[in-house]
Amino acid sequence: MRRGRRAAIGVRQDDTPLIVLAGLPIQCHTRAVAELEATRPGRVVGAASGLSDGALYPQQLIDTLLRAVTGFALRRRTRGPALPHAPGSITLLYVPAGDDERLLRAFDFAVLPAPLAALGVFGERGRMLRHEQEAVAAALKDVQAEGSQARSALDVIKQRTKRRAEADALLLPPANFRIQDDSLVPAFRAFRSGRRKPGDRFTEMQLRQLRQSDLPRLGRDEVRTVHVDARGLAFLHAHDAAFHAPTRELEYEAKLASQQSILRRLYRFGGPLPDGFHHDVQRCDGQDMDRVVFDCAADGPIFVSGAHANVYSDDYVRARDKRKI
Repeated sequence: MRRGRRAAIGVRQDDTPLIVLAGLPIQCHTRAVAELEATRPGRVVGAASGLSDGALYPQQLIDTLLRAVTGFALRRRTRGPALPHAPGSITLLYVPAGDDERLLRAFDFAVLPAPLAALGVFGERGRMLRHEQEAVAAALKDVQAEGSQARSALDVIKQRTKRRAEADALLLPPANFRIQDDSLVPAFRAFRSGRRKPGDRFTEMQLRQLRQSDLPRLGRDEVRTVHVDARGLAFLHAHDAAFHAPTRELEYEAKLASQQSILRRLYRFGGPLPDGFHHDVQRCDGQDMDRVVFDCAADGPIFVSGAHANVYSDDYVRARDKRKI
């Protein structure tokens, strides 16, 4: 594919899972990809790390992984369907290392991270077990086993993203939902690391029942149970018919942030979200917003005024009166 070509981002998701493999040296990596492809349905992508057991995830490797994962959105229109198929789920299998947070933050909250913990341990030869083919095969067998932690977690999360309950905090845009003096990002990082379980409902966050007396835009008998943040902003799911995704196109040589936004818009911890899914954010007292601060994925800190703003899963903010700070 030549540089500078563009591809439509509109996609349709199927049930095909995607496995991302990272942290293995080249010989073990090649065999592991072949074994995964032979023993499970779906697609496997990845990139091999170096032989040194120090830093496993340099920026160049992360860029390669992101481009491999977002490959469905990088096709030229002349070489692919208008709406290419996207994976039905994304799981990141990685070897824990001192710099693995760089890898995890690059994928943010879009994939389900599943550490191959046994392979980050040093063996009798003074090297990580990621170099031992038998250890790699055993670790991959464990993570794929029926009832394994990774498979169980993905099942729970896919149920949540498919159901898309309005009261489910897992679906909120993390940078723009405020909890006291912070955002939802630290809680999501705890979820990503496993300190919070796949079924965690974030019960410490405020849920409120809103009616027409609170929000005049609601129907007379309509009751919505939604999360309200520390600023008094209610996050309501937009109706499916209103899933007007932001109009964007992606360069083949797209920047890291553009690739991250695609993943964050289409997936939450490995579970798929419909293209264009977003929250209609408005004050819970029905009044207009007046220069309320949001953090837009495309424009950075902004002021928003007016009745409401559309905030997407990647924290892209669409609003009629939106101004950069």
